Amino acid sequence: TITITATFDQAVTGVTPAAFNGVYGGLAVTESVSPASGASATVWVLTVTVTGNRAAGNVVFGAMNEATAGVSPVNEAGAGGFTIAYAPPSIVSYSSTLGAANAV
Repeated sequence: TITITATFDQAVTGVTPAAFNGVYGGLAVTESVSPASGASATVWVLTVTVTGNRAAGNVVFGAMNEATAGVSPVNEAGAGGFTIAYAPPSIVSYSSTLGAANAV
């Protein structure tokens, strides 16, 4: 799970996952966004859960655009985005109760 927080200088409504400009590099994901408190808030949290195609790759969040659709009152553009290098867990070894073992 990836959690991204957007903080506004005044309370807003209407923030959606699309406002965070997420590009998931082929990962299958579900997105949800909610205000930290109440319907109108200064802090909004995007939760991204990887649900499939768990290949390593970059997850990119672009800056929030000026006048993002749905956000009220109208917002200014965000200052910048960022990239997260996603790497799913990998198996390094496994064993059995019968004593056989193998390194991957």
